[in-house]
Amino acid sequence: MAEIEKMTWDSDLDEKEAIEQQKENDFVLLPEGEYDFKIHKFEKAFYTAKPDAKIPSCPVANISLLIKNDEGETSYVHEKIFVHGGNKWQLLQFFTCLGLRKHGDGSTKMPWDQVAGTTGRCKIGVRTYKHKDGGDRTVNTVKKWLDPVEEQTSDEEYDF
Repeated sequence: MAEIEKMTWDSDLDEKEAIEQQKENDFVLLPEGEYDFKIHKFEKAFYTAKPDAKIPSCPVANISLLIKNDEGETSYVHEKIFVHGGNKWQLLQFFTCLGLRKHGDGSTKMPWDQVAGTTGRCKIGVRTYKHKDGGDRTVNTVKKWLDPVEEQTSDEEYDF
């Protein structure tokens, strides 16, 4: 998790940063479907497993995707990709989706340093879970990282 900036009673407020922070916190639930996205934020972290956890302690990529829906509203989808041996399929999908590797490349080092700001396409789903306060919450989640589409001859380009 990113370190939170310490402030004092006399700290300056940066309006641009505050507006961006508010946009990230405004929640727009996307319907299930395929969407173009841009990697808005990428952060390396470490997951410490509890004794009864299904996955081991491992590095984790915290990713914030910026997605525009058909109405032009932007939504941020936050995704975690756990970096462990049982998750190689998802890591392969992720880097292929971003165009950072191609099918048939064989064994390659994961290019984490190239992830920030890249674009791709993914299949978004809707997931409901029990929040720690006991209430139900509904969020978007990436169901699949999609292969890049072949270069098209049209002038249409997705604009973030």
